[in-house]
Amino acid sequence: MKTTFLTSLIPCTLFVCARAVGLTPDEQADAFHQRGVAAEQRGDLMAAENCYALALRVSASHPAALASMAEFERSRPARLTPSASHTFEGDRLEAMNDGREPFSSRESSIPRFTWYPKKASLEWVQYDFDKPQVVDACSVYWFNDNGGVRLPEFWKVLYLDESGIWMPVDGEPPAPAENEWNTCSFSRVSTKGLRLAVQLGTASAGILEWKVVPASDQTASEPDRPNELRLDDLIPVSSKTGWGSLQVNRYLNTNGGEPGHVLLNGKPCTDFLFAHADSSVSYDIPAGYGQFTAVGIGPTRPKLKKYSASFSYQVLVDQVEVFKSEPLATYPTREIQIDVNLPPGGRLLTLVTSSNGNSHNDQSFWANPRLIAAPATQQCSPETEARLAQLADDFQAAGAGAAEAVYQDAMQDLKTKYLAAINQALSEARQAGQAIVATTLQEEGSKISSGTEMPAEDDPQVPDSLKKLRGIYRAEAAKAAQAHAASLKPLLDRYDAELAALEATLAALPGDLATVQAVRQRIAGRSGNP
Repeated sequence: MKTTFLTSLIPCTLFVCARAVGLTPDEQADAFHQRGVAAEQRGDLMAAENCYALALRVSASHPAALASMAEFERSRPARLTPSASHTFEGDRLEAMNDGREPFSSRESSIPRFTWYPKKASLEWVQYDFDKPQVVDACSVYWFNDNGGVRLPEFWKVLYLDESGIWMPVDGEPPAPAENEWNTCSFSRVSTKGLRLAVQLGTASAGILEWKVVPASDQTASEPDRPNELRLDDLIPVSSKTGWGSLQVNRYLNTNGGEPGHVLLNGKPCTDFLFAHADSSVSYDIPAGYGQFTAVGIGPTRPKLKKYSASFSYQVLVDQVEVFKSEPLATYPTREIQIDVNLPPGGRLLTLVTSSNGNSHNDQSFWANPRLIAAPATQQCSPETEARLAQLADDFQAAGAGAAEAVYQDAMQDLKTKYLAAINQALSEARQAGQAIVATTLQEEGSKISSGTEMPAEDDPQVPDSLKKLRGIYRAEAAKAAQAHAASLKPLLDRYDAELAALEATLAALPGDLATVQAVRQRIAGRSGNP
């Protein structure tokens, strides 16, 4: 049994003894408080906290215990709660913070955390703090079994800012190295969470221990935002790809000796997002950013002389389209310059690539993806941003979130029924010897299963059996959308009224006024989340 556990039992024993000898509540509180002070002096924080709590339990207004507990809460280290994008069932998240020092990266005698069997994907792990903590460094000891788990390609550190968005720290982590602590130092930030973004290579990756270093100076202000924010420094809110996983700054799906990079204007490009179309990748838009730029390109394929490049690019802000390209193959340079002004108050940036029905040669890249800061005169004040965020949260809590969940459940049920109907039609086509129809139905099932959206209109070559099934699906989907819109209308009306009241107070703040007006325009008549 551990000493710390035995020590933590002492307050309970004292509580029983104090009651037994007939001490008054104030005398009991005095005894517990003195014991807590002694425990804190010897560094036993668990026992100290228990003693102070027991003192207040028997005498809630005991002045010395109140003061000690308040100071203890103020000065104690933050408690960490780990989470991750994925955890192998045989590993433990808590292993990263169990205080057991590894001797090497192949240490097998202590618990570990890994993303196994994930590979070639962008993953994350994070610590949530129970109170704000000022930090200026963290250290990682990577696990490497020289088999299915190896060192990652690279890693980045992000902190949770005051608005609840993950932002990159200003320090550059070292390249992952085994058998040593990998430390990233950065300017002090006050935060309630740290997150590691980790790009896996051709194997998975794992962590034996991850230390967060509290700053010696516990004063910190919100860091300055960079004028250009690289999307490859961020972690997407969500991502969906036609095949494989989203990759950042790595082209790991190389084919027969192709280079592990892409070319932009004839030169190697090192900053990019790579996903097989059809893909959708969404990012939070931090306050103060008003422009998105990138270049849409395909891979370097020297072994494939005729690369069809039939995929196209689309940019959405809060699910509203602000940019759409033609297929990449229609651009003479095979490069699509994307420069989009973001609507004021935009909260979610979504980058979409569409295969346009051709699932071959669908390797799409967003080269040099950047968010650019808006001019100061166009920026919204933090106070108005916070108010807008609160109104959006209130909209969700009032029932919009529940309505969205009902709608998504209905669409998932419809998708399940559609796939069952496709399978039935496929079986009938095979029995009838209709090979072409069977192939078309099989491709339809594969696309819908992988998340590809059904086209709005049918190509003339689509078999009648598939046209009929699609027609039924579209009709039922329209009914679900109408029901969703009807359930949201009173909530949206109330939301708009609150925005109008806020707008009326902002005549002297043009940036704030434009932001609120843009939010009102986006929710006008819409049937989704703001």
